[in-house]
This record gives sequence, structure tokens and C-alpha cells, in this order.
Amino acid sequence: MYRNREFLSLARGRQCFLQIPGVCSGVETVVPAHSNQAAHGKGTGIKAHDCYTVPACHACHAAIDAGPRPAEENRHYFNRAMHRWWLYLWEHGLIKIA
Repeated sequence: MYRNREFLSLARGRQCFLQIPGVCSGVETVVPAHSNQAAHGKGTGIKAHDCYTVPACHACHAAIDAGPRPAEENRHYFNRAMHRWWLYLWEHGLIKIA
């Protein structure tokens, strides 16, 4: 499993990247939210790899983890957020190639 506290810390205090309509609270209590997809390393009792996280407000994080939406819709919101987050990280020089 890939774990990296420094990478996770990049999400704290940012805007919510999940931005689920009717759920999102914006910038309140934003923390890194791990993917719930097996393709990203998620398993029973195992979080996905840390590189598959996005900044998420408490409301969106809870909705993705246990919300009433179908899994396909949750994957859509997470994948959209992850692509936007990775681009943000590159554009702002927060990650670089060694």
C-alpha cells in the first residue's frame, strides 16, 4: 500500500474538490478523502492508496462513503475530483517529477 502523510497534508484547508451538488459545504472541514474503488487499492478494511485521495468537505466525504447515490454516480464524482486535483497539484507546483 502506498502511504504518504506529506501528500495527504496537501488536501487540508483546500476547497472541496468533490463538489457534489446539493451536498457540498465548500471549504468547511476539508480533509483528504480516499477512493472507494477496488481499482485504486480499496479492499475490505483497507483504504485505497494515498495517491487516490481528493480534498473533500465533511458533507461530500460522508456522501461518497455512505450516501444514497448509486456507486456509479459516486465513482463519477470521485474520478472528476481526482482529475481536477491532480491537475491543480501540477499547475501549482505542489508535485514534481524527481
